[in-house]
Amino acid sequence: MTAVEQTCSFCGLPLPPALRIPDIADSHGTNTTPDSESRYCCYGCRLAESVANRTGDDEGSSWILVRLGTAIFLSMNVMIMGLVLYSNDVFGIDHAANSKLAAVVHNLLRYASLLFATPVLLILGIPILENAIVELRARRITTDLLILAGVSAAYLYSLVSTLRDSGHLYFDTTCIILVFVTLGRWFEAGGKHRTTQAVESLRDHLPDEVTVLRGDQQVVVRAAEVQVGDHVLVRAGECIPVDGEIIEHEADVDEQFLTGESLPVHKGIGDAVSGGSTSIDGAIVIRATAVGDDATMGRLIATLAAARGHRGQFERLADRVSAAFVPIVFLAAFGGGVLGFTRGGVESAILTFLAVVLISCPCALGLATPLVVWSAMGTAAANGVLFRNSEVIERLAGIRAFLFDKTGTLTTGTARVTGVHRTDANGQTLGELLSIAGGLAAKSNHQLARAVADYAGDGVEDLKPVADVTTIPGAGVVGKCQPEGTLVVLGNERLMDERDVVLSPEARSALDTAHAEGHPTTLLGIGGRVRAVFTFTESLRPETKSTLATLKAQGIDLRILTGDHSQRAARIAAELHVPAEHSLSPDDKLRRVREIASTLPTAMVGDGINDAPALAAADVGIAMGCGTDVTQNASDLCLAGSDLGRLPFAISLSRTAIRIIKQNLFWAFAYNTCGIVLAMTGRLSPVFAAIAMVVSSSIVVANSRRLMRWTPDSVAVSEADSEADPEADSEADSEADLKAELQTRMEAAS
Repeated sequence: MTAVEQTCSFCGLPLPPALRIPDIADSHGTNTTPDSESRYCCYGCRLAESVANRTGDDEGSSWILVRLGTAIFLSMNVMIMGLVLYSNDVFGIDHAANSKLAAVVHNLLRYASLLFATPVLLILGIPILENAIVELRARRITTDLLILAGVSAAYLYSLVSTLRDSGHLYFDTTCIILVFVTLGRWFEAGGKHRTTQAVESLRDHLPDEVTVLRGDQQVVVRAAEVQVGDHVLVRAGECIPVDGEIIEHEADVDEQFLTGESLPVHKGIGDAVSGGSTSIDGAIVIRATAVGDDATMGRLIATLAAARGHRGQFERLADRVSAAFVPIVFLAAFGGGVLGFTRGGVESAILTFLAVVLISCPCALGLATPLVVWSAMGTAAANGVLFRNSEVIERLAGIRAFLFDKTGTLTTGTARVTGVHRTDANGQTLGELLSIAGGLAAKSNHQLARAVADYAGDGVEDLKPVADVTTIPGAGVVGKCQPEGTLVVLGNERLMDERDVVLSPEARSALDTAHAEGHPTTLLGIGGRVRAVFTFTESLRPETKSTLATLKAQGIDLRILTGDHSQRAARIAAELHVPAEHSLSPDDKLRRVREIASTLPTAMVGDGINDAPALAAADVGIAMGCGTDVTQNASDLCLAGSDLGRLPFAISLSRTAIRIIKQNLFWAFAYNTCGIVLAMTGRLSPVFAAIAMVVSSSIVVANSRRLMRWTPDSVAVSEADSEADPEADSEADSEADLKAELQTRMEAAS
């Protein structure tokens, strides 16, 4: 059974490990769930699902609501009659001495209370009993049994008192407890359902109906009926329903829903589009390449569902405590009953037992962690941050060092030619050199080669034909000009040496100058001599400086790990005011990550492909740009749309989530501990215990759901501020004790 199948049919949250329960019929033979495969994590979800999944005309739904309304109405009457009976007992009215009519009315109220309370016990008590039996079959003992035991004892004691016409009555206590327990579980289920609804609502962004082209006809079909290979028409302003490839027309596409990118992306014939994005200004026809759960939206939801099923250390702690909670409560309730009996006999024993059971209901403890985690995941997903599981949230909150790959992470990953230095040109014009370089570069996929091809394409009309092209990994590309057959080489200095291409003093000077300035270079060799030196630049991402400044302000130490040579690493280190380690191979990066992670909780940020080993070795591996490929990336955390600015958001969110988890756990433990002590000593009535149980769960739910409307407490430091006074920043950093400690550990790891 998959993780998705092990979730509650109503709230969508993971079932307890032992709870794989089938659907049951209610006490009136009406199936309380939509189908026989339904599973529920609690009685509240079972009840809420039976109402929420039925239409207003459904007889079953009407009957359930009538039962609830009737139980509440009868309970109110029992409370009123109880007030009258309590007043007589409190003021010591002797009915026989006053009038026979008063005695008759008094007895009538006692029997009326019995008459009204009995249906409440059957209406609200039997479903709780059924749920308790189902969980017993799953080998789970819950407080439902203890609540029913206490309620039944209070009812039976009151029944005997009524028949004997002596003793106190607790019918009102029985009714109020059942009403509050039922409503409390229902409201709790609603809170859990709203928490998970944010993720499931992602699917609602897709259209229900799709226009499919079949021959010359436009056919409107349900989105679920679209097949791979269908031609789908998407008009201007419409949401793209499936993943596909544009085969007709072009348009600007808004991908913000998936990637968080605020600017639209122009898409033409042959470009891929993802379901969930929107065509802004043109009608396009796409050929469906992935539909349903295989499309981007389906994979995103599946990833979040799988993450939701993973349990972090705080959740495992709550699970262990909850597993031992019921036996402890049973012993405490039994002990409280004994103490109550010594204080006031059977009546006091029953009331004390009930109070202990009700005040210690583990709802708050069970909700303390899961609701926070799922709320955080929903908020993160809506902001382009995808956590692989709940444990990543916990680990990210404790990260104290961030290591960054450079290319594609801090920079855009796209190089552009900034200069061409002709050296020993042998009479060839710049246009002729560009024609040859562009013809060869067009046969390579390397980013520097693509930059040369783009630059040459803009500078000359025709590129020189090049044949017998061979790519040398990590060095460059080699081919022969046509029709002359002249050897042409485009690559680094090592490739020139290997192919016996002579580097003239003029070329050496241009190369040294470029290296001194930290610019990447590529050499063009024709006929055994270097004829040109191309220099490149790589732009920083617009959000890089502000992001790094914000991370520094959060007390995080930063370091850049790059394979670039020392001059280029020094250039970017000076520009960003962040230490950079240079000339690192993938194995070197892996070694450095392991060394630093051995002394500090460390996160590695990279492109998720070339840096995969380093990402896996870090405490948290963070991959850039996986918004439309969430299932193929093995990182712990994905930043959709390659927006580095989401890092501070993710860290603040995780820290806030952990803070709320600790608040909830503290409240749950403190509430149960204090409540049990008060109940065992007879200072808490069962009615107030029932109310306190509902209030406690409501507090936990409300505190957890704050994350669904959460925004960072602090905004990112502006780029201007980060550049204004780097020495002041350095001085402020040096004054922070935490910063000094972190830096010391980092240097020790070096």
